[in-house]
Amino acid sequence: MESQQLDTYRKVRVDPKIEVKMIGALRKSGQQFRAVSRTEYYISQKQCDLLSKLNIQYTKL
Repeated sequence: MESQQLDTYRKVRVDPKIEVKMIGALRKSGQQFRAVSRTEYYISQKQCDLLSKLNIQYTKL
């Protein structure tokens, strides 16, 4: 059987100054994300890794 890995979603907060840059990167990832408020989002672990790779600062909540 082939094992499937489910992405876990994390709540993160981002500085409003770089929010637009973060949203652009998340949209390019092709995975879903959800806004909780203007600066808080639920994103997957893969998206967290992408943001780290692109040096986009965020805070895990």
